[in-house]
Amino acid sequence: MRTKESGITARRLIIAVFTALFLSQAHASIEQSRIAFEDLKSKLGISFTPDLVPSTKVCQLFVVQHGTTEWNEVKRFQGWSMRPYLNERGISEIEKVASLLSKFEIAAIYSSDLTRAKQSALIIKRRLNNRCPLYFSSKFRGTNHASLIGKREENCKDDPHVKHYFSLRLEDRIFCSIAEGGESISDLTIRMIPEIREICKKYPNKNVVLVTHGASLRCLNVIAHKNYQFIESHGVPRGSVMRLDVCVDKNNEIAIMPASLDYLQFQQQLSGYPTSCSSEFTDDLE
Repeated sequence: MRTKESGITARRLIIAVFTALFLSQAHASIEQSRIAFEDLKSKLGISFTPDLVPSTKVCQLFVVQHGTTEWNEVKRFQGWSMRPYLNERGISEIEKVASLLSKFEIAAIYSSDLTRAKQSALIIKRRLNNRCPLYFSSKFRGTNHASLIGKREENCKDDPHVKHYFSLRLEDRIFCSIAEGGESISDLTIRMIPEIREICKKYPNKNVVLVTHGASLRCLNVIAHKNYQFIESHGVPRGSVMRLDVCVDKNNEIAIMPASLDYLQFQQQLSGYPTSCSSEFTDDLE
């Protein structure tokens, strides 16, 4: 009996040691990511200064999250998968967004190259009924969920990376991937910002639509140095719009006007949309 109990105790001790080792390594990794992100934002020319005086050439960027898919409905990690398609609800969401955007003169549409985003972008372009160019790019994808792609959320609760991710403070999650071998929000920032800078330089004083994913909206919120906890804790509604005034200054630094970063106020113009986000709108699965 003692031998059996000793064996159980030993196994528990081994599990505890490996768990502690994993958490300590993960914490160190977050600190390294934070330092690397601070360094790279400087190299990328990302300005976090709220009082940065912008140039007169401001690009108004309408950032749209793709509509709901079947995978969203069953809480399945999508990541970079091309398989999820918009369902009827998702199509309806984007048609409402397209109707709202039709009130503006749109110079161009950019989109993630993943199927659900491409479908959303095509619906918007068709509703706008104009000749504005439509570009697809992998740079506008959401975060890569790597080993979690295709898995149901309920089946991943015991995954050590998932457990660690949700144990972090909300503001620290931008430096950590929810999946082994996946991307963090800071990785996404580094990938996406150079592309947005080029859009702003190409379309000064113009309106541009960007169709992307929930993580990308959080990424832009971090760059604008706004309240990250609010966006993270409330989620980002699928089929929502975030309006940004973005400029590139004389030093080639990209800046986002903090006062314009308020997708909830803009969203209230959409009939049938909630004015606050419910817990159903989780973008970790996007």
